[in-house]
Amino acid sequence: MSKRLDAFLRVGFEDRVCSWVTTSGGAKCLGQNTSGQLGNGAVTDSSTPVDVVELERGVASISTGGGHARALMNTGQVKCWGSNSIGQLGDATTVDKYVPVDVYPF
Repeated sequence: MSKRLDAFLRVGFEDRVCSWVTTSGGAKCLGQNTSGQLGNGAVTDSSTPVDVVELERGVASISTGGGHARALMNTGQVKCWGSNSIGQLGDATTVDKYVPVDVYPF
């Protein structure tokens, strides 16, 4: 009847988006996607899990909120995607990102 979701290590839910880290260290999201906060390169809502582009492994934790998402990589690097109207993604722009981008250090 129902498909089993990938096993997961950490889960987050906020702002109509659910995100989680799989046991293989990948990132998945589902839910509202008006600003690209699912990280799959699109702005279409999804009621089924989508892979976050280029985050198939190496993700330590993930969180969502405020129309965007953040992932802490095992390397200590931070990646963000989604709404960026006031530069909240930390990539020195104010353009929404539909896939993860590196956060610039302060």
